[in-house]
Amino acid sequence: MSKNLPIIKFLEIICFLIPFTLLLVNNSNLFPFITGKALTFRILITITILPIAYLLLNFENIVTKKDLLVFGLVCYFLSYILGTIFSVNPFRSFWGNAERMEGLWSMFFYLFYPIFLLVLFRFKPEAKKTIFISFLIVSFFISLLAILQKLQNPLDRPVSTLGNATYIGFFNVLIIFLTIAFLIIEKNSFLKIIYIFLIILNLASLLSSETRGSILAFIGGITALSTYFILILRNKVLKISLLLAVILIYSLGFLFLKTNIALEIPGIRRIAESLQNPNTYMARIIAWEIFLDAFKNKPLFGYGLENMPYAFFQHFKPKLFHYEESIFDRPHNKYIEILASVGLIGFVLWFIFLIFSFVWILRSNESVGFKAGLIGCFFAYLVQNFTLFDIQASYLVFFFSLSLATTKSNLIFKTKLQHQRPILVLLALISISMLIIHFQHWYIVKEIINNLRKPPSEASKGFYNLEKIAGPFRTELGNMIINYFGNLINQKVAVDANDVTTLFIALENAYLKDPLDIRLANGYLNILAKIIFAKKEAGIDYFNDLKLFKENSEKILTQFSNSPNPWIDIISFYITMKEYEKANEILTQLQNKFIYGFNTTRTFGIFSYYVKNYKLASLFFKRYLSYLSNPGINQLTDESMIVPILTSFLEEKDWSSAELTLKFSKKILQKNSELRQNIEKLLINYKAPFKLDLTNN
Repeated sequence: MSKNLPIIKFLEIICFLIPFTLLLVNNSNLFPFITGKALTFRILITITILPIAYLLLNFENIVTKKDLLVFGLVCYFLSYILGTIFSVNPFRSFWGNAERMEGLWSMFFYLFYPIFLLVLFRFKPEAKKTIFISFLIVSFFISLLAILQKLQNPLDRPVSTLGNATYIGFFNVLIIFLTIAFLIIEKNSFLKIIYIFLIILNLASLLSSETRGSILAFIGGITALSTYFILILRNKVLKISLLLAVILIYSLGFLFLKTNIALEIPGIRRIAESLQNPNTYMARIIAWEIFLDAFKNKPLFGYGLENMPYAFFQHFKPKLFHYEESIFDRPHNKYIEILASVGLIGFVLWFIFLIFSFVWILRSNESVGFKAGLIGCFFAYLVQNFTLFDIQASYLVFFFSLSLATTKSNLIFKTKLQHQRPILVLLALISISMLIIHFQHWYIVKEIINNLRKPPSEASKGFYNLEKIAGPFRTELGNMIINYFGNLINQKVAVDANDVTTLFIALENAYLKDPLDIRLANGYLNILAKIIFAKKEAGIDYFNDLKLFKENSEKILTQFSNSPNPWIDIISFYITMKEYEKANEILTQLQNKFIYGFNTTRTFGIFSYYVKNYKLASLFFKRYLSYLSNPGINQLTDESMIVPILTSFLEEKDWSSAELTLKFSKKILQKNSELRQNIEKLLINYKAPFKLDLTNN
């Protein structure tokens, strides 16, 4: 075995470096907190494939029939393979996208990671502590930065190096239970103090993130850990007493969360708010309903990996906007996500992975205390996934925790295999190909950002050439072209017609290759509408463009009829083109469909006002004012809204709503004398039975 020590040392070094990918933040990438982490991790895993294969070919008993974890991982990967084959968009399911960096391609590297760890720990069990120290160092920096950000901006939730407060909480809670496991078996007093300090630091970071799901996960993990200890006790009286004590503590904690005091305590106040006000989580519940509807539509194999945005908009429920005008590109529930993305068959395979993983932990030869820590980590992961989804940070920590249950094995050096060299050569070629793909992806994401900073003459050619090789980043490239167009329009930059054409062709190609992405579809229609309007103003023929717009708008509305966004873009187009009758026809059709949402009702109200359908405008504006009536708002902040809203109500002689509008407009009218005079004239012209009153009564 000494012959292979250099390989083992190499693998240990790579494995030590992997957690540090979580500290990478690169503003030159598309998604600074995601892309660099994912690509670096993939590169590190790829360079271990050949050494791992060499060891597997030369030693027996590295992987045995007793290794349930390996069988579980195979089931996990198989579920994703089936989800990709039967996906509504197999290309996207295989490669993933730039924002989440998952898909089957990515999952290969995540699922290879615990196998890599298992092989390493079979040769060198003491490496478990080495890798754990690496995670501890990373958790120190992530937690410290999160706490400092919270102290600097108490009203904001921290992002640290993970880019999202919920990701911090997920990472912290898993690290806490890992550290508890090592603390229990640690004999060195100094290291015990370090571990306790880092548990406290991670707990402080978790609370500063104010992540409700992570706090519940912490409670779930503590419950599982405590229950395990209690169940192995032989004294029945003590066992029952402790169980009753746990129930009593949780009951008192639940009652405390229902008090006003709990609402004032940072960290737990969001949980208290959720318990006391169901409206705070109703948006999440409705999002779950949307994705469950998607599962019911494709129950066997689902929509495929990374197609959750399409599933969301295809089954969108407008009532979601009554609680929160947010877009859920994922259910924020791993269990529902698995059902919707890989269907019932995939869910069963994934659930088998969970069962095998838990049994793998229970069967390990580790001490009772260490095993309890791993069980706590396992159940914390399960609870957290009721309110979130996996990320690179959670994958790494969770798979590392599972690999810690690896037991010793009697490794036997094999006699030389006859076909070993061709296998290794083939794997070397595959690894090189993978590395080329990784670096090409890195080049693409960097070039997309670089082109955003270039003038139109250069950017148009850059985007056009990049679109041909963009692969999994094509959708995001299209969205970046849309942003680039938007910046040119906002800054009123004069652009050569050829450059506009080149940019639009690149955008159109991206859209045609991924027509199921609603952001890209909406943006494509929006830019096409602006080109049509510009041609009309310049007296240039736009018949073919208009035909293209109508064809694609019908296609998009067929796919996403429940979402307000395509409707808004299309109505806006007809208003801009002064086709008011067409716009009014669509608005009338939608008057009972999009009745929810602060911004949505305002937008449809303004559209109705522009087409002079004051009855419909007043209907939408009434709904809009109902949101202004919520506690903490009670005022209009956009002065451009006052005249349209007031005029619509005055036209319909809805005096009470007109008065309410003026009530919400007091602060603006007190400061703006010109607008105040216009309002007074409106009231006189419409013979309103009241006068403008700006007193604070």
